[in-house]
Amino acid sequence: MYYFLIIFCSYILNNQKIIDYTAQSKIDIEEPSDIFFDIQTHHYFIVSDEGTLKVKDEQMKTIHTLKKKGADFEAICVVDSFIYISEESSKRILQYDMNSYELVNTYDIHNFGSLNAGIEGLTYNKKTNTFFASYEKEPTAIIEFDIHFNQIRKVILKDVSDISSLYYYNNYLYVLSDEDASLLKFDPTSLHVVDKIKFKIINAEGVSFVDDNTFLIVSDASQKIYTFKYSF
Repeated sequence: MYYFLIIFCSYILNNQKIIDYTAQSKIDIEEPSDIFFDIQTHHYFIVSDEGTLKVKDEQMKTIHTLKKKGADFEAICVVDSFIYISEESSKRILQYDMNSYELVNTYDIHNFGSLNAGIEGLTYNKKTNTFFASYEKEPTAIIEFDIHFNQIRKVILKDVSDISSLYYYNNYLYVLSDEDASLLKFDPTSLHVVDKIKFKIINAEGVSFVDDNTFLIVSDASQKIYTFKYSF
């Protein structure tokens, strides 16, 4: 029986789905940390560790740049007419108006991670009107907040060694892991893994879906956006 279990586990590990990207594009952003594709405007929102947000059109032409001196932007999501960005050094969520790019609100999240932890992933669940946020490590956790960033629950994950980015799409929560070089599909209610793929990219920092068959991963090491064609 023990021998059978070893063979079975080995079979699972050796038969994980590994997919390759179909396209790649260089971007003029140093140390990109997350990406969000807005389905309504077809604009790409990309943030960097240097406190920069760049908004690009479908041809990857920059149409707006926002800079916050001394900031470290880690995660981004767009909800209706607002942009939400996590700022690691201050451990806050910054809410910007998408039309004026003015800061309209700041949410303090000091008490939800270790002393050195900031929000590494951020996404919005339109079905429940809640946010999912994550810490990379210590602990590797997902936190669910209401629309005012009051904590609803916190779940420690054992299925992934680190979290680089989150994205909610078609009723599922997708978790990007840099160290595991994988993208995991979670049930957003139970927070159990229902699917997983692996890829060959170094320093995968952000993930965003374009449609049911296309998703993007941004790497800070290569300063590139990689396009994948895959249907979960």
